[in-house]
Amino acid sequence: MRTSIIFALLLLLPLAMVEPVDAQGGISVQLDCDSQTVEINVHPEQNTPTAVGCTVKNTGSGRESITVDYELSANDFSLTLSETTFELDAGEESVFLATFNAQARMEVTEVDFDIIAQVNSVVFISDPAVIPVGLLNITDNVGGTVKSLPYSRVDLDISDRTTRNIESGDEFSFLFTIYNDGNRLDTLEAFVVNADELEEAGFAFITDPFFREDVQPSSSSAQGTITLQTPSDLKSNKEVSVVIRAFSKLDESAEVSEVTIKVVVESSSGGGLGGGSLDLGGFDTMSQDSVAMIAMAGGGLFALILLLVIISKLSKKTGQKKTAAKAAKKSAKAAIKSSKRSKKKKAMPVVEEIEDDFDFGDLDDDLDDFDFDDL
Repeated sequence: MRTSIIFALLLLLPLAMVEPVDAQGGISVQLDCDSQTVEINVHPEQNTPTAVGCTVKNTGSGRESITVDYELSANDFSLTLSETTFELDAGEESVFLATFNAQARMEVTEVDFDIIAQVNSVVFISDPAVIPVGLLNITDNVGGTVKSLPYSRVDLDISDRTTRNIESGDEFSFLFTIYNDGNRLDTLEAFVVNADELEEAGFAFITDPFFREDVQPSSSSAQGTITLQTPSDLKSNKEVSVVIRAFSKLDESAEVSEVTIKVVVESSSGGGLGGGSLDLGGFDTMSQDSVAMIAMAGGGLFALILLLVIISKLSKKTGQKKTAAKAAKKSAKAAIKSSKRSKKKKAMPVVEEIEDDFDFGDLDDDLDDFDFDDL
C-alpha cells in the first residue's frame, strides 16, 4: 500500500507543473463569483451588508476535498463565507455566499480582496486511497475591490429657537452652524425657504438670505448669520414664521435639515395707555391685570372725591361755628353795656353751646347735593 501511494505521488508531481484546469485526468478546481466590484452603503440609517454569490467546481477526475478562504487587508471591512469546506465529485459544483460588511459612517475608501479555493485531497476511482495534495498548491482564486459609497447628511444647528419679539423697524439675526454628518467633503448650504413671502410682508434682508461653505466630514461650518429688518409702518402687531433649511449641494436628493422660528413684530403706533390715548375698543381683550389697574385708578378717584366732600362739610361746619361765636360775643358785649348803663345788676352773657361732633349720617345728603363746580 505504501509503495502505491509513493508511486502515485511521483506521478502527480509533473501535473503540478501545469495549469490545474489543463490537467487531464488529474487534480484541478475552478472558482467564479458574480461580481468582482463590491459597493457598500455606509449611511447610518441605510447601512446593510452586500452578498456576492460564488461557485466552486471540481474540474479534476477524482473526488476532491476543497476548502475556501479569503484575504482582506482592512479592519473597516469584513468578509464572511457561508461555507468553507466542500466534498465534490469530478465535474460537481457548489454555490456559497461571500458577504461583505463595512462600518457605518466610514469615509469613502476601497480595498482589494481575494477569495481562494484550494484542493486539499483527492480520491481516484481506480485507486480508493486518499491522496493528500495540499502541498501541491492546486488553487483557483477570484480577486476584486470592495469600497464604501459616499453619502451626504446635514444637521442645522440654531442655538436660539424661541419666539422672537421685535419692535417695528428693528433688525434681528439668526446665528447657526451646519454639521457635515456625511462621509466626504461636502458643500453645505442654508437658506430662508420663505424669503419671497417675508419680503412681500415688508421684511428686508440686510444680509444674503443664504449661507454656503465647504465642510469636512464629521465637522461643523463656521458660524453663519442671516439678518432681517422688520417693516417700519405697521399699524398693528404682525406674526410670521421664518423657515431655514440646510442641504448638501453635492447630493440634493439627500435628506435636508429644517428649523422654523416664530417672529412677532410689535407695531410702532403702540396702543393702550402707553400710547397716549385710551383705546376702549379693545376692552374686551384686555388682561385681568389691565382691568385691575383701571379699577384701582377708578377707586382712587372716588376716594379723592369723598375726601373733598368731607373737607367741604367740615369747612361749612367750621364756618357755622365761627358765626355763632361772633354772635355770642356781640350779645355779651351788648349785655355788659346795658348792665353798666342801668347799674342795676350785672348780666352774664349767655353763650350758645356749639355742637362739635360731626355727624357722618349727614354725609349721604351732602353727597347727593355735591356739585363738582363747588370744588
